[in-house]
Amino acid sequence: MTATLWVKFLKPVWGPGNFECLPCWQLNDCWPVVSWSIVDFFRRAKPAYYTIARELKPITVGIIRNNRENDRPKQFYEIGAFRSVGATIEVWGTNSTLNARTVLLELRCFDLYSSWTHSATCSATLLPNETTELIAAPCPHPQVPEHESARAAGAVTPSHSVVVGARLIAPESGEILARYADWPQPFRHVDFPDPVLRAVVDSEGGTVSVDVEKSVKGLFFTVELGQNCPNCGEAVRWSDNALDVLPGDPQTAEVRGLEGHDARIRVACMGCERGRLV
Repeated sequence: MTATLWVKFLKPVWGPGNFECLPCWQLNDCWPVVSWSIVDFFRRAKPAYYTIARELKPITVGIIRNNRENDRPKQFYEIGAFRSVGATIEVWGTNSTLNARTVLLELRCFDLYSSWTHSATCSATLLPNETTELIAAPCPHPQVPEHESARAAGAVTPSHSVVVGARLIAPESGEILARYADWPQPFRHVDFPDPVLRAVVDSEGGTVSVDVEKSVKGLFFTVELGQNCPNCGEAVRWSDNALDVLPGDPQTAEVRGLEGHDARIRVACMGCERGRLV
């Protein structure tokens, strides 16, 4: 999220042609330790590495959710007494190339605890070397039943369990240029459902494909080492990792370094941190 907001807010401030780099602290660890580096002591990429890599692609999309509407005037705020009763979303696209790009924005929303979904599409033009604002609107959410409307009037926003996903698609080819998923926060208040994850490993082609029935946050691939492969984990390289996968949008990651080794893939995610073998 930090990298996403950096691209959104600083690029318009600096103006076209003045966006030079994205400072990143820190790259790697000089000894085995728990830290905020993006590469560990053994030179293995952490989840943040892949998130930053996605934000540095030529075309990106981002979302921020603002819980600004609340149940009391500011002068009556107390620490810990804030209650959000409304949320809005802002969606933007970033084009780091020198040519304008026409894209199709696809917005898809999923409720974590019901079958409710919402989708919308629109065409947009991303200006060259700029961030283009695409949408600013209330966050979609399931309809509140009439018999609960009075009670819900003082409750938290009904979008508290809604995951909002955005994709930028090339209209001429259908290629997905960028993805982003915005989740309700803080994560400690989210009861992550079973995503009913399906993973297919193609050892010969060197790919792992995943699909889900419920949204999954931070899907992370690692290698389960075999007896004849004690060090192959350090040689494995992923094209992408730490994925947010939404229903109806399967994703595929390429993996290199498993050829001829006795190793299996373990997938973990928020709500299933220990993971499972696939």
